[in-house]
Amino acid sequence: MACRSYPADTRLQSFFAEGYERERDARMKYYLETKRGAGGAKDQSEMQIRGTFGGKGLPQIDPRQFAIAKFKKEKEELEKYVAENRLDASQMMYKPREQVKGLLYEGFSKEGKGRASYLKERKLQIPEKKYEFPVTSSWNYGWKLDECFALKRPTHARSSMIRDNFFTRNGIPTMREPNVPPPHGMERSVTCANINMC
Repeated sequence: MACRSYPADTRLQSFFAEGYERERDARMKYYLETKRGAGGAKDQSEMQIRGTFGGKGLPQIDPRQFAIAKFKKEKEELEKYVAENRLDASQMMYKPREQVKGLLYEGFSKEGKGRASYLKERKLQIPEKKYEFPVTSSWNYGWKLDECFALKRPTHARSSMIRDNFFTRNGIPTMREPNVPPPHGMERSVTCANINMC
């Protein structure tokens, strides 16, 4: 039976990984110690150069403090932008007509007048007549739909009137006027005028 070349146990794998890391760290430590010992003159010149240019170099930045400061700055900028561009209700909503506004000052709400009648009258208007643009996303469906389907009769076109060709879903014709003859092919159809039960 063939034996595996690597351990299948996770504990054994982590043991070997830790061993490799320890060996790597020991090699790196030895390399750094011998490099510093061999190049003493070079280290002295580096120390002199660092001394003339201010020592440690760039200041150390704590990434957590930097992220917090950046977040606070962005939050303040966003709040400032929102405060400048915020619309109040008076800018979103059209002003009511003077007749409707006058309902506020007539009587009490308990009697169905005053504020109650004002709100009832205001509720009867569709949102397009009260607001400049949709306030909620649910208003997007059907917003200004009446403008899309405005049926305008052309000024120089012909149109015919259809009177007696409409039928109900079950195919029985609707009641007609007694002096109007039935349409072609419908002479035998039963109408309420022929039956005394209607």
